[in-house]
Amino acid sequence: MDTEDRRVLVAEALRPFLAEGDTFQVICQEGEVWVHPSASSSLRLCAERYPRIYGRLLALEVELQHAGRCTNAPAVLLGAFCLGLHLHWWHGVLPDNLLVHLNSIWFFGFAFLVLFLALAKVSAVLRWRLWRGQRQALLHLLREERLDRDCLLTMIEGDDAVHQVGLHLKMDRTFEQFYG
Repeated sequence: MDTEDRRVLVAEALRPFLAEGDTFQVICQEGEVWVHPSASSSLRLCAERYPRIYGRLLALEVELQHAGRCTNAPAVLLGAFCLGLHLHWWHGVLPDNLLVHLNSIWFFGFAFLVLFLALAKVSAVLRWRLWRGQRQALLHLLREERLDRDCLLTMIEGDDAVHQVGLHLKMDRTFEQFYG
């Protein structure tokens, strides 16, 4: 008996005991059968039932992760500037009274704090703009499969592979008006 036939037989044997949406992991080991609740089974169900949508979600997740990564160049440049202040590389380039005030651990800390907060904001804006540009393709797939946003959210909730997409889908207040 092949794997697919065995899977169908197990599914038919369990059908009378399952309620809508139940997910379990069934393990047979050393003659014992173990049944555990499984959140990951529902995640695979989404991928199995709607592979085109799930594939698009996975691709969009990677795009969102990369769009949010700003280059390290600003941090390296700020680090070089601060090191130059500490090692007096800027004498003759910047006024001495300014160099005295800037050559401080407080300035270095504040400068890096402002830089990282600014990069975080830029990262969030880049992700949001990417999401806004890509959501039409996702909407098109949802319409083809006759799914709505809420159904999709329940299917992908807890799925780390599409975590960023889920967050954007939840936060997008205008999503429903585009869905119409």
